[in-house]
Amino acid sequence: MTNEYIGKNLALEAIDKNNASAIIMAPINNNPGQYWRIVQLENNVYSLHNRLFNDSYSAEIIDDEMFMKLRMAPTRNSREQHWCLFSMSNHPNQQYWNLTRITEI
Repeated sequence: MTNEYIGKNLALEAIDKNNASAIIMAPINNNPGQYWRIVQLENNVYSLHNRLFNDSYSAEIIDDEMFMKLRMAPTRNSREQHWCLFSMSNHPNQQYWNLTRITEI
């Protein structure tokens, strides 16, 4: 997954460093942390998994009251791991999506 603001040279990547997971933007490569799978849980509610962690971990938001951060955490039924996708199809050559966190269930 790339970001329109940053461009096509960096991709969303999950990393596992010293048994601590994080999600960063990194140069595009063949790293399994950059292969994402979007799993539908219910109508427009998704979980984000990747090849590095398989289905045992999902992308999760952490709100530490100063910043919201992303990490990979053990998969569970939690709103911190529930995401919505909204099409932003005003780009003629590519499909862009707005990925947002579910705030209420």
